[in-house]
Amino acid sequence: MSEIPLGATVTVISKDKKVLIIQRPKGKTFEGLWTVPGGKFDPIKDGNKISEGFIYYPAEQLAIRELKEETGIEIKQLDLKFICTLLVEKEINRFILSFYVQINKKAKDIKIKLTESNKYHWLSLNEINKYKLIAGISEEIKMALIKSGEN
Repeated sequence: MSEIPLGATVTVISKDKKVLIIQRPKGKTFEGLWTVPGGKFDPIKDGNKISEGFIYYPAEQLAIRELKEETGIEIKQLDLKFICTLLVEKEINRFILSFYVQINKKAKDIKIKLTESNKYHWLSLNEINKYKLIAGISEEIKMALIKSGEN
């Protein structure tokens, strides 16, 4: 494991304390499982070259970009509310910054435009065990809800 790429996720929490989850599409890693929006850093697409051999790109920008790309939700900033995660698996090794954002609208009033997935759901805390989530995502959702003030 010589290199660990950066990834970012965003747990979106609605005013009525529901969390947006999306189902991973066919042909992608973790096919059919549910997760929060996110993705990996792509130096070609994302990098801001600051000098020879050095690229600067804040993880917050990655999270904001992925949220917009996958769901159509546009936000300006995340206030650096995040949980650090390291994903180590046979084929996938990634350092993930898992941000969360609270949107001051009820879940039913937030417009979703999916691009990579064809299913989404607004999850309440008592439904968390009803969905087959990628390992660790339920813990991230619970941590984000606790940090946001949900007990």
